[in-house]
Amino acid sequence: MFNKSLVFISRCFVWSVLSNIGKSKIIKLTIFVPIIGMYLLFNDRVIDFLKFDSTFMKNLGLNVDSDVNGFTFSNIYFVYFGLCFVGVGSFLFNIFCPDEIKSTSYIMDYVSKVEFSENTVVAKSNLQFILDRYFENYYNDEDDRIKEKPEYPYLIEVDFYNLIHEMFNETGHDWDISENSDDASSLGSSIYLATGYPNLREIARMVWSSPKVIWVFTVPFKDLAPKFAKDISYVMFKNLNHSYFIIRMVISFFYIIGFSLLLKPTLETFCRLLWYKVL
Repeated sequence: MFNKSLVFISRCFVWSVLSNIGKSKIIKLTIFVPIIGMYLLFNDRVIDFLKFDSTFMKNLGLNVDSDVNGFTFSNIYFVYFGLCFVGVGSFLFNIFCPDEIKSTSYIMDYVSKVEFSENTVVAKSNLQFILDRYFENYYNDEDDRIKEKPEYPYLIEVDFYNLIHEMFNETGHDWDISENSDDASSLGSSIYLATGYPNLREIARMVWSSPKVIWVFTVPFKDLAPKFAKDISYVMFKNLNHSYFIIRMVISFFYIIGFSLLLKPTLETFCRLLWYKVL
């Protein structure tokens, strides 16, 4: 149950969601608040500028003679610390967010930029990346499957298997297997289940490890990468979007606390006006 909760939280705060805040030019400026903010916000001129009109203070139910400074400084403190939290979150976002998502935070926009027949080296590199990510999170010699992880939810696994299946079907299944090699001759039995369906995990493992004895299968498989460049990029984007779970949670914490602190003065003013002037 706890792990499912982490997976759900991870899906709510993926990089593409955080980028809606982190990529904002205004939010990027908050990075400097912890350094120069106190010299700006705690300046006498700024404080005088932020003081409310005496009539407005009365409307808020405050004593103009005794409460005005306390109310003003309280709001300044909340604004300062709120901007500091948002600034730290923005700083971490710009360091750890994958460049692919910084440039394009929408998966279909990212995929649409990929050429139908992408550069062979790039396409093969992207294929190797998603294979590495899969086996980093799921492959284990002792267990057939490792439990779902916040950095690798089942939705990525499903798309990964669909991609492997489509590429496997495209190979044509006609490999020239040497009869003199016991390992090579067992290739057919290794990649099919007893039911006759392809063993997608085993196929992925072969392509990932790619021992020389089965190059007759893995090399033609990898050569299909440019043809499936868009599909590979689609799975790759999802992998990148769920990467660095702990860092994403830390950034989300700073954003949530920061904006909550910034919202407090507004909410207090609204509630006071509602209480003293409307109700």
